[in-house]
Amino acid sequence: MKNKKFPLIILGLIIVFGFILRIYNLGEQSFWIDEGFTMNAVLSTLEKGYPILDSGFHYSRSILNTYIISGFVAIFGNNHLTGRLPAVLFGTGLIYLIYVFTKKLFKDEKIALLGSALIAFSYIHIAWSRQARMYMQFEFFFYLSLLLFYLMLRKFSYQKLIALSLSTLAAILSHEFGLLLIGVYLFGALLYYWGPFVKDEGAVQVFKKKLNNLIRKYYLVLFVILAVIVPLISIKFYAHTLSRLTNFFAEGASAQEYFAGGWFILNLVDFYWLGVFCAILGMIIYIIKNKNLYNGLLLFISFVLPFFIIISSTDLFHLRYLTFLLPLLYVFTAYFIVQVVSYVFVKIKKIQEFESLGYLLIVILIIVFSANFIFLPTTYYKLEYMTPQPNFAGAYAAIRDDGFDENSIIISPYTAMDKVYLGRSDYWYPISLSGKLREIQNRKKSIYNNSPAVTGFAQFRDKDAYIIVDDMAINRLGDKFLEILKDEHELIYNDHSNELSLSHIWVFKVRN
Repeated sequence: MKNKKFPLIILGLIIVFGFILRIYNLGEQSFWIDEGFTMNAVLSTLEKGYPILDSGFHYSRSILNTYIISGFVAIFGNNHLTGRLPAVLFGTGLIYLIYVFTKKLFKDEKIALLGSALIAFSYIHIAWSRQARMYMQFEFFFYLSLLLFYLMLRKFSYQKLIALSLSTLAAILSHEFGLLLIGVYLFGALLYYWGPFVKDEGAVQVFKKKLNNLIRKYYLVLFVILAVIVPLISIKFYAHTLSRLTNFFAEGASAQEYFAGGWFILNLVDFYWLGVFCAILGMIIYIIKNKNLYNGLLLFISFVLPFFIIISSTDLFHLRYLTFLLPLLYVFTAYFIVQVVSYVFVKIKKIQEFESLGYLLIVILIIVFSANFIFLPTTYYKLEYMTPQPNFAGAYAAIRDDGFDENSIIISPYTAMDKVYLGRSDYWYPISLSGKLREIQNRKKSIYNNSPAVTGFAQFRDKDAYIIVDDMAINRLGDKFLEILKDEHELIYNDHSNELSLSHIWVFKVRN
């Protein structure tokens, strides 16, 4: 690109469009259950200075995300838009970060611009940039850490080391998957300093010599680090895997109940077939064309290592766990597109001046013919299969409009949502959010709000008691439960207005 300002103008337009897609009607859609968990922790943080829930449970997961949202709520007030605004900003920042990250590794402006465009218009990235959750924040710090790690390898400085340490810490405090960066660093450093991809000369040779001397001198300390500390860091993932193996063989249960790995692989290929297909082709071309494979190999390690650890250490199929790895596929997709378009326009000399239009056409075709990308803003986003997204806001508004006050009672499977929308929770109707009964066995109170568990409603007939149920609750409790509610209690709210998954919600008032 001859005009130096032109790429910056294109990048600016991509970022602006990406921001618009992420912030459009941000406050319209109701919080859903997982957002309720976050906002429940935010309310506790604002009240107590630390996310100690009403049950006494310390909600330390993604604590950096909790504090960041708490700051926004403290300044701008508690509402849908404010709770989701940090995710919008991190999601938009990720577009620029992927541009810088890709440009540093591939040294190509076109690949960097295409990579950032694919992120900007990625449906799943837009959707998760509109949720009061930690995923975009974690993804931002994940790629910032990879970029800083790469830059530090190329030229070490203590400033870069400090920046890398802070960014890695931020990733870990945003999501426990941030711990996987440590494995990427270990493999990445070993390949860089001892692998066959970098010439053994200059600063690298000096560093290797010093490091070899340190290893000889402190080999016992290093052994302890490798033998004890590293396994302890990873124990959370491997303990889950070992536990499921034990249960699988002991109980003779189906593999599907204990392992979600196969579902992850199948659905990744199904949902993101274009990205997977183009990324594989791009990687093959990269291997053929490049003598120094280290940069591509670093990207490969950054994908493969977290991918297989995650899918082997969880029994829950949530594709969002892999969202942070998709930019690595998009980067190689961008590389593939540039190689194909460049080849075509070099061969056909008469149309070389229209090469930029070729890239634009490719991006438009991808957006139009792939459900993974969108160009026009919309209000409602379907997150993923079996993610409940009913209109909780409307349901709780109906309860307030019906005269809910300090003498009324709320009974709900989701006590965190009660706290977010009504300011308190009273009684918990226990259901397993994961669908596994062991999650709620012998639990007499809700872990989120200490609300007592109930299994019936006769005791509330002399009070203004409201019962909330949704599609997911009915899936767990059975259709007969809904029929009983309809026969014995007054229906005051019934909403199925959007086409999102598991979006039906009802509110019943206990008949006196």
